[in-house]
Amino acid sequence: MLDMTVHGPRREEQRLGDGLIGLPEGGPGEHLQLAGAQSVGQLGGRLVHEHRLLDDDAVVGAERSAYQWPVRSAFDAGVTVCASSDAPITEPDWRQGIAGMLLRESRASGRASGPEQCVGLAEALRAYTINAARQDFADDWKGSVEVGKVADLCVLDRPLLELDPHDLTKAEVDLTVFDGRVVFER
Repeated sequence: MLDMTVHGPRREEQRLGDGLIGLPEGGPGEHLQLAGAQSVGQLGGRLVHEHRLLDDDAVVGAERSAYQWPVRSAFDAGVTVCASSDAPITEPDWRQGIAGMLLRESRASGRASGPEQCVGLAEALRAYTINAARQDFADDWKGSVEVGKVADLCVLDRPLLELDPHDLTKAEVDLTVFDGRVVFER
């Protein structure tokens, strides 16, 4: 199947039923996105997700927008989902990315695009922390708060668990610790 992804047809209609999004016509693109989520999970694959790049319905159409970045399917298939901002292409604000993973709302219409692909807060946080460290093969020294690991973290002005996902981007950073040192304090 992965061989088909690299060398096979690229037409939209040929995306797999359990699959990640199809590649655009005209070439393999820079990301492997046609492999089925189940197959990628069985192979121990990873999905690196930049949720702020979720195209709006107005740009690619409601149908295509609904199935791009199928993060819920990837998590369910055992794929290690990592998240990033893709800065400087988009804003380097992890709060926007987390809200996007929880809501999947179109920036143009505000409509949920593929709501069945939403994930919970704990999964989204793992995608930005320990799963991202695993992607870098660095989870032995970063990605979680444990003795012996670097202390890279921030403290917010309110608990995330109590926030409506629409308000997540309004949470302000009170303190940032980098490599065990306070580098920002409000």
